[in-house]
Amino acid sequence: MDALDSLTGRIEDVEVSVGELTTAAAEARDDLDALEERTTAMAADVEMLRATAERFGRFLDGLRDLLFDFQGAPPTTPEPPAIATPES
Repeated sequence: MDALDSLTGRIEDVEVSVGELTTAAAEARDDLDALEERTTAMAADVEMLRATAERFGRFLDGLRDLLFDFQGAPPTTPEPPAIATPES
């Protein structure tokens, strides 16, 4: 009889543990779903930022070309002279 009572107690402990694991798994699943939503939203934001940066880059290229057409290309700077090193 004592063995049966001991077994019953252990079975109840296992049932409690399984219930806790089930709850933890459901919470983890919910966290993963939320993370997936945030990741998807972040990917969309990054794509929009990339497109905006490309559009701004094209704007700057057009502005540069317009200024070159209006003022001409900027003067180029000559290479600085080589620095002579003392001979040993």
